[in-house]
Amino acid sequence: MNKIVWHALKLTGFTLGIALLLFLLKHFTATPLVHDSYMTLLLFMYLLTLASSVFVLYGVRNHREQFNAFFFPAIIFRLFASIIYIVIVVLMGVEHILFFVLDFFVLYLFFQVFEITSLMTNLRSHLEKRGNEDN
Repeated sequence: MNKIVWHALKLTGFTLGIALLLFLLKHFTATPLVHDSYMTLLLFMYLLTLASSVFVLYGVRNHREQFNAFFFPAIIFRLFASIIYIVIVVLMGVEHILFFVLDFFVLYLFFQVFEITSLMTNLRSHLEKRGNEDN
């Protein structure tokens, strides 16, 4: 199966798992930690992670020796897009800003860790081959 499609399927499963967890936390616990707009946050993080991962996987497929040239700009794009999203939502007047920002930060970290680990496992064979060529 194509690496991009496989990564998108894993990302979809990961996102659905987090959505289920947040739904259960929101509706079956007394904690107010989950913001009302958690589904919008999840959708934004899903699309952002998918876009940056596809950029990295597509770039590495065509330019195998330049993993860093695609990975780091994708992370920087992701960071700036997230900051812009937070600013726009806060300026629009979202309620419970602190919970929104905390939820966003936690989701950002979860999706960042997923992206790093998933890309490393997808590209491990390529990176090991490249490391052996340098010796």
